Amino acid sequence: MQWAEGLLLWHYVSIRLGCGEVEMEEQLTLATAILQRFGVTGHVSLTKEELSLAKLGVQVCDALVDETSLALAEDAALWAETQIQGIWARASLGVQPDFSRDAIRPYCEESA
Repeated sequence: MQWAEGLLLWHYVSIRLGCGEVEMEEQLTLATAILQRFGVTGHVSLTKEELSLAKLGVQVCDALVDETSLALAEDAALWAETQIQGIWARASLGVQPDFSRDAIRPYCEESA
C-alpha cells in the first residue's frame, strides 16, 4: 500500500510541477499491472522490462524531490492518502485497483 500511495503522491507532484508526467503515468500503469497480477497469483513479480521501468520511476521521483516545496509535498501526501483509501475501499467491493491515467488524473486535476 505504501508503494502505491508513493506513486500517487509523485504523480500528483509531477502534474502540479508540469514535469515527469509521462514517466509517472507509466509508473501508475505498471502499478495497475502488478497489483492485478498479484490479485490473480498472490505473488508480486516483474518482468525484466517492468523492473527497468520501475528503476526509471525511482530516478524520476528523485528528480521531483529536488523541485518540490514542502507545501506541495504536504498537499500531495494528503491527496494520495485520500485516493488510496478510495481505491482500497473499491477493491474491498471487488473492483480491481486501477491507477491508470483515466482513473487517477481527473481527481488530481480537481485538487490542483
